Amino acid sequence: MTMKNNFLKNSIIAHRGIFDNKKIIENTVGAFKKTINKGYTIELDLRLTKDNKIVVFHDDKLDRLTNEKGYIKDKTLDELKKIKLLNTNNFIPTFDEVLSLVNGKVPLLIELKPEKGYTLEKEVIKALSNYSGEYAVQAFNPKSIIYFRLFKKDIIRGLLISPKSIEIYNSLKSINFCKPDFINVNKELLDNNKIISFKGIKLAYTIEKNEKDKYSDKCDNMICNI
Repeated sequence: MTMKNNFLKNSIIAHRGIFDNKKIIENTVGAFKKTINKGYTIELDLRLTKDNKIVVFHDDKLDRLTNEKGYIKDKTLDELKKIKLLNTNNFIPTFDEVLSLVNGKVPLLIELKPEKGYTLEKEVIKALSNYSGEYAVQAFNPKSIIYFRLFKKDIIRGLLISPKSIEIYNSLKSINFCKPDFINVNKELLDNNKIISFKGIKLAYTIEKNEKDKYSDKCDNMICNI
C-alpha cells in the first residue's frame, strides 16, 4: 500500500457532501461548503452534458431533484444552468466550479458516470491537470479504470462494486485485469471472499450513522450519509 492512497483512510467520506435535500441539496456548492467546514473528504458524481461539459450530478435524469424531466446527457450546460434544484435557488454545479471551491482544502473521491466511449474520462483528466489537491477517481465500469491505468496511471483509481455491477461487468473478476488502487464495495458484499482477499485499500458504501460499528472492522473506510 503506497502513502499516496492514505487520504482515503484518514477522514470521514461524506456521500455527495453534507445535505438534507431540502435546504441543502446533494452534490451542490452548499453541500460541499458544509463538508469542507467539517474537514471531511467529499464524494461526488460526474456526468457529461450534451456539449461535453462536466457537471456534478448523481442521477442520469433530472426528475428526482428538479421540476424538469429529461436526461443530463441531452441538455447543454446553458440549458442546465436555467434549471433550479428542487425548491431552492441552487443550480447544478460544474466540475470546474467545485474544484475552484474545494481548492485542495479537503480530498475528493470522484465517481465517473460515463455514458459511452471515453469522453468523460478524457475531460476529467483535462480538468484535473492543474489541480493540486488530493483526489481519487472511481467507477463501476472497469473500462474506465483501465483507461486511467493506461493513459494517466498517476491518478489514484478505484473500482466500484455492487450486486448489479457484478451482473453487468463481472466486477469480481474485473479486479484482476483493471488493477485498481482501491475498491469501493456495496456494504452487503464485504463478506465476499474475493473482496476479503483484496490487498489494496477497501472502502464500503453507503453507511448510515448508526451502522458504522457494524462495518468498521471489514473495511479501511466508509462512504457515509451524514
